[in-house]
Order: sequence, then structure tokens, then C-alpha cells
Amino acid sequence: MWISDLMTRHVISCSPQSGIEEAVKLMEKWDVGCLLISENEKLVGIITDRDIAIRIIGKGINPKKCIVKDFMTKNVIIGIPLTDPLAAAKLMNKYQVRRLPVVDGEKLVGIISIADISSYAETILGEVAKSRKR
Repeated sequence: MWISDLMTRHVISCSPQSGIEEAVKLMEKWDVGCLLISENEKLVGIITDRDIAIRIIGKGINPKKCIVKDFMTKNVIIGIPLTDPLAAAKLMNKYQVRRLPVVDGEKLVGIISIADISSYAETILGEVAKSRKR
């Protein structure tokens, strides 16, 4: 099993030049806590609802005057499709991130979350429990 088997392939993204208000509307529309920032299918950053709350709202900055590029995280921790889910979980733990964009070469192909890995772990544990009852 690889993270490519567990990841979400429909990635919600916007450009670095997008306004923060546009980014928030996308997060609300798609019910997501982060947006991947891309240019020509290449990952260039990530912005989370927490980033917006802390870096903009919490500092009293008017979000109507902000663009994503100025508040996104540029050094994004990534995974590749053939990453083992346990290795991805360890990477996420090490860097204290809840989501891991997945890239193939330079192309953004998906995203995996702690919840995705947790669901997979529950499935595995359930199978182990079933096999012990036999």
C-alpha cells in the first residue's frame, strides 16, 4: 500500500496571486482547511485556515488587502506517490503537519491527511482483529 492509494486526488488549489478572501471562499465552498498553492501544476506553497487566522486576522491585518503569496508557507513538506503510509505519518509527525501534498516529479498529484492515514490504520487493525477471532 502506498499513499497514492489513500490520497485525495481532487486537490483544491489557487494561485499565489489570489486574494485571501478568494482563498477563504474556496476553503468554505469545498469544506477544506487548507489550499495548495500552484503555478502550472507545480506546488509552490500551502496556506491553511490557521495561517489566515494567526498571520492575518490575529494581527489585525485587513484580509481584503492581502494576497496568498505573502502569507503562504513556501517550504512545503511533501510526499511522493510511492511513499509508505507509515513513513508519511512519521514525516508528518516530525514536521508537525496535518496534511502532506503529494507530488510526482514537479507535478502536484494529490494530498493526504492524518485522517486518511488514521482511517487506513483502523482498517488494518480491524483486519488483524478479525483474523485473530478465526
